[in-house]
Amino acid sequence: MELREYFRVIFKSWWIIIPLTFIALTVSLIFSYSRTPIYEATATYITRLSTPSNTDVNTTVFAMDTLQGRQGIAISYCQVITGVRTREDAFRLAGLEPTPELLEKYPVQCTNLPETNVLRVAVQGPSPSLVESYSRAIGIVGTADINNRFSVFPLDQLDPVILAEDPVSPKYFQTAVLGSALGLVIGVAVSFLLEYLRSPLERLEASTIRNMQLGTYNERYFRERFEQEIDRAHARNRPITMAIVRLRPTEDFEIYPEVTQFKLLRAAANLMQNAVHQRNLVASLGPRTFGVLLAETSGDEALEVFRHLHEDFRANSFEAEGYITNFEVTSGLVTSSGGEIGYKSMLDKTFVALDVADEKDDRIYLVRATPRPFGPESGASSASLPFGNIDIPGMEEEASRGAASVWTTGERGSRSGQGQASTGSGQKQQGEASGWRDSDVGSSGGSQASGSQGTCDDQDFILGKIFNSITENLVSQDDDESSGGKD
Repeated sequence: MELREYFRVIFKSWWIIIPLTFIALTVSLIFSYSRTPIYEATATYITRLSTPSNTDVNTTVFAMDTLQGRQGIAISYCQVITGVRTREDAFRLAGLEPTPELLEKYPVQCTNLPETNVLRVAVQGPSPSLVESYSRAIGIVGTADINNRFSVFPLDQLDPVILAEDPVSPKYFQTAVLGSALGLVIGVAVSFLLEYLRSPLERLEASTIRNMQLGTYNERYFRERFEQEIDRAHARNRPITMAIVRLRPTEDFEIYPEVTQFKLLRAAANLMQNAVHQRNLVASLGPRTFGVLLAETSGDEALEVFRHLHEDFRANSFEAEGYITNFEVTSGLVTSSGGEIGYKSMLDKTFVALDVADEKDDRIYLVRATPRPFGPESGASSASLPFGNIDIPGMEEEASRGAASVWTTGERGSRSGQGQASTGSGQKQQGEASGWRDSDVGSSGGSQASGSQGTCDDQDFILGKIFNSITENLVSQDDDESSGGKD
């Protein structure tokens, strides 16, 4: 597993990690403040050599070596100081009757500082005043007992008793940090455990591009593909259309078994995929809601596709496991003619169009996110059209008049005849070429006009006019050159 995959699991399970961390922090603070504070008082003592004045030098040196080289002396002294007898006598000296509970609450610790003859005696307890007086009593009783037993190496007090102002236990800040760290570790461990215990089906659905139940693409892949296609359409100035389709089944559909419902919806999705072009994409966006991506498809073409789709749904019933249902289809479409628009914006516009389509008789509504590149609303002139940098007589007049008129096959034929009649008898071959170009353009325009109730798309209309004008201009120039050569 890669490092970023670990971070993905952690960020995904923040709702587990953060609460557990705060819970552990709260518990640790409550535990700390519920405990009784413990105070500490310390004092230091040193062992020395005590010899008579008439002792020779060799004996003194030997006694010093014995004191410096044997740790058993310091250990013995600590045992005397921390002994039960010394502690009981110290409590009596402090004015208290020693009891087992009192001895347990006020422990005494004695340590020999490394490489020295110094002993450190620490007394701890809940009462700071008693701790201080008890520490002094321990020093008095302990040194008296040791000096009585070991007169050669007596014990003297080095530093007085010092009582710490702050309690040594509990450590509030340290406990809070440790509790938070423990909660964080537990939260991360639980997150990875849940990730590991996830069913293989869920992990497969998270990585696949298909909806397992309906057989269509899923919403994640639909969004990724649409973002790619919208960038490509904007770069190439090509149209793109998004559609949202909502299916409304019959009333009995709700009482069907869930498995049967998915089978009926899968059949409807298959019909929808067959109705659109193979290059287009159908994806499931929610319960009975589908998204359709139509790349390289203008709004008018998309409307024609969805009119046929609605007719197919009206003409077909769907059956699964003996259950039959029909679907009422509502479609909202948004088209963009190469404009710059994002996925979220276009999706929002499509849902708005879907709501408007509910009120339409044919249940279809189209919204143009950007104006048509050659439509009347775009305000395009010859400078913004193809071949705008070519000086063609009458092109601007043709373009402006063509944006609001209908170009029929007869008009194209008459213009083609005029182009042929303007040629001389010596240019028959060129005249035939001109006639072929004009008739080809006219037939193309005629097929489009018959397919859309006698009208053609504005873009094809203006481009045909431009192509016709170029052909006539070239033929006229050839005719003039031919006449000049004869002269």
